[in-house]
Amino acid sequence: MSPRPRDYAYEALAEVTNSDMEGHRGELNAALRLIRGMTDQVDYELATAIRDHAARYRVVMGAEIMLTPGALAKHWHRVEAETQRKTGTNLTVTTDCSTCEDDRWVVVGTRPEDH
Repeated sequence: MSPRPRDYAYEALAEVTNSDMEGHRGELNAALRLIRGMTDQVDYELATAIRDHAARYRVVMGAEIMLTPGALAKHWHRVEAETQRKTGTNLTVTTDCSTCEDDRWVVVGTRPEDH
């Protein structure tokens, strides 16, 4: 039997909420299912988004408020909205950039190849 591929988003959610990956599997899976339903990001990108949202959650809700998987899922959009309101930045801006194909970065130059 081959091992299951790594689930980076699951690992990130367990990490930011300080949850035991085996003991809290049900709670983690339920929250991750909700979060995945709110975004179209793939696993590795979603892991980064989870870490970002967890950091924003602590700023918006307060560092003393316990961060659980369910709380992060429940307040996913609220954390985005509050961060945008406080900073004046739209975190969900998408563009139709044919140059970067929405990666939001463009290579402007490269070094010439050495021969």
